[in-house]
Amino acid sequence: MSQSEQFPVKSYEEFEQKVLDGHTIYKSSKRWVALVVVETSSRKELRLYAWEFRKDAWKVALASQNVGFWKWDEIASKVSEFKQKYDIK
Repeated sequence: MSQSEQFPVKSYEEFEQKVLDGHTIYKSSKRWVALVVVETSSRKELRLYAWEFRKDAWKVALASQNVGFWKWDEIASKVSEFKQKYDIK
């Protein structure tokens, strides 16, 4: 994960989440999609996040995604790398 890129994963209602690593799949001024490795009190998870930039902040997007333009070979490589690196089942 780049030091300059801080993924906007939030902790909430005493559910702590720590970002361990991540890979941006797509980012524009209004949309950001990334694979993010998150550690909680009970386990590590590899998550697919999508955010929208609204009211001067990144907010979790709730809409479905068109994924036809994604670089699937690169994504598959990162998924394998993160699963092995962080022992994610």
